Amino acid sequence: MGKRKRKYRAKAAFALPVALSAIMLCFLFPQSVFAQNERKIIFVGDSRTVHMYETIGGVSTSGEVSQLSSGDEDSRAGIGEKCWEAKIGTGYDWMVSTAVPRIEDYLDENTDVVFLMGVNDCKVEGQAEKYASYIGEKAQEWEEKGVNTAYVSVNPVGSPQSPYYQGTYMLDNQEIKEFNRRMQDLLPDDVLYIDTYDTVSGDYETIDGLHYDAGTYWKIYRKICLDLEEKTEEYSFPEGGAVSYLIQYALDGGTLSGERTSYTVETGSFQLGTPKKAGYRFGGWSMDEDTLECLGMPGIGGAARQVYYTPQKVEVPSGVHGDLEFDALWEKK
Repeated sequence: MGKRKRKYRAKAAFALPVALSAIMLCFLFPQSVFAQNERKIIFVGDSRTVHMYETIGGVSTSGEVSQLSSGDEDSRAGIGEKCWEAKIGTGYDWMVSTAVPRIEDYLDENTDVVFLMGVNDCKVEGQAEKYASYIGEKAQEWEEKGVNTAYVSVNPVGSPQSPYYQGTYMLDNQEIKEFNRRMQDLLPDDVLYIDTYDTVSGDYETIDGLHYDAGTYWKIYRKICLDLEEKTEEYSFPEGGAVSYLIQYALDGGTLSGERTSYTVETGSFQLGTPKKAGYRFGGWSMDEDTLECLGMPGIGGAARQVYYTPQKVEVPSGVHGDLEFDALWEKK
């Protein structure tokens, strides 16, 4: 089977410059980037995958996460049908002997399997060939069940001055790029190759030379989810044209000129205007839980209504689905 080219279906790439760094991460790197995708995704990986799971809200124990229960909503992580099999310090042997046997009972026609493996042994001669051969064989076997298989590139490491390089496993980005090149060449067409190396290259931060800060993990996670969305789903409008969604504003005595009150997925990206109120300075927008979910933004602190201060205009990207509600926040001059 050749690689399937699907029509891109944007969902919630919500980009917004804000002052507070934690808030900026939430806007730039949304947790639920395609809320309406019904497929289950199983991530298989090493310590970087464990850290990514923790970044989006999961809790791991002893450097390992094995969350494979189908259909269960993980309220701690808010990840729903995103399942995980990952462990610190693992490589090819663990993937073959432990990870894949564990996940196979959970595979069905509604599953995508994503491998994030290789950084711990990509220096070993012949490892790219072993990875590509094994993943290719499994992809062909699983395809009969309706399972899609993807492989994510090994991502760059930090500088030689970082603590990671004080260990015995010295790795540089040229070696990683060569490993990625071989993997891309060797993987069969029915395995989706997701290039996250280029996504973060030149704009990433590590905490120890090997593992990333939260912002970098969100970039990688979002790229994986959007590439899977493009591969597995093709958007079709309902009969009679695109559905219209409502936009509601609570202005608390303020005014908003030319506000948009509805949109469809065909509208394209647009910005909210800046409201005005005599004697007050506009402090940004507050969004309820439904709006956060629609825009693919993770909540902070578990409150039903999350507050974000957005001094600049909010951009709603094309392809978002659902009613939106914004409450204006004011600061007395």
